Amino acid sequence: MTRGQRLLPKGINTENVIAAADLTNSLEALCKTCPRLAVENHGTGELYRINTLEGVFIRAVKRVPARIGGDGTSTIAALIDAFNTHPIRNDPRAYAKRLPLDAELTSHLQKQSLTFKTVPETGRDIQLTPIWKSSRGGHSEDVTKHLQPDNVALCETVARSFGLPVTRIDPIPPDASVPWHDNGAIICEVDPERLTRRRWKTAFVARLPRAAFGM
Repeated sequence: MTRGQRLLPKGINTENVIAAADLTNSLEALCKTCPRLAVENHGTGELYRINTLEGVFIRAVKRVPARIGGDGTSTIAALIDAFNTHPIRNDPRAYAKRLPLDAELTSHLQKQSLTFKTVPETGRDIQLTPIWKSSRGGHSEDVTKHLQPDNVALCETVARSFGLPVTRIDPIPPDASVPWHDNGAIICEVDPERLTRRRWKTAFVARLPRAAFGM
């Protein structure tokens, strides 16, 4: 661990990125409620979810944390209200959920010197959560056709190395359009996908263009 390094103490129901100088106090607080802890290096970049089937890349989505943009006239409360009324957060079948106006959100705004009454200037980007969570307004964007080829190859190699027939891989690259070996990208998680191999094959075939079947 080096001075100024960004760290991520992880405990049950707790995810918080801190500076190394604050690590001791944070661990003491976490230990009161979390019997087991892990401390990880913090990867800088955007989170992606990659799915593979039999070691072959089939899908990629970008995880987009909840955020709003200032318009120079609306308060943050009004902007969040508009954010929550978006159709993707009001469909019972949708993955993304409405962002609750609770103490966690209030605290995150305060860290940015903001309140619900603040009127942010036009074009200002405001983070509403420190990390992506679908339960707190986060959503996903399909980027299957835009993933850089070297990054696709890396995920396929990882999937085959683990010997998993169906995987979900979470890379964090600073820029997904740049090869992983040129920008310090990391893979933060590799898991076996809960869907069965047969269901993934069915879903994959359904996404293929008709031309793939000579139609």
